[in-house]
Amino acid sequence: MTAGAVGAAGARRLPPLAAIVGGRPDGPWVTFVPGIGNDASFWADQADALASGFGVLRFEPWGCGDSADPPDDLTIDDVADGVVALWDALGLRTSSVVGLGFGGSVALDVALRHPDRVERVVACCCRARQPDDRRGFWRGRQARAEAEGLGTLADDTVDRWLSPEFRASNPARA
Repeated sequence: MTAGAVGAAGARRLPPLAAIVGGRPDGPWVTFVPGIGNDASFWADQADALASGFGVLRFEPWGCGDSADPPDDLTIDDVADGVVALWDALGLRTSSVVGLGFGGSVALDVALRHPDRVERVVACCCRARQPDDRRGFWRGRQARAEAEGLGTLADDTVDRWLSPEFRASNPARA
């Protein structure tokens, strides 16, 4: 399922978002928003755990998975509008929103800009503003991804997220 997004003023056309819909269509809905560099598979275990009681929506942000590349001037508001456009395309009036990192920031943006559409928010490991010392880190990762491809960041990311002990005892997960 894909849906194009229209910006808040109704004039902006954005590429479609690739989405995976599962669970109970007649239940309350949960929308999972992945972090930077992740696709819809990031939330697969959580989606499976909730599928018997909830409608579950996972999507791939622009530039990830099966979604198109993002426009150069994409904003967090555009991503939030993309989530709402996806809900509209699916006929979802409301949903809870769960996000990690950038996805958590998107979840908060959706909730702040569309409070009548959001039941609950779980925003993990996100912040409204990056401290100055982190900006260089993210700009370096961006430059490396542009020069070498996003896949080159995978091992670095997994090293930051998972301890060597966890990786050794859970190779399939790592």
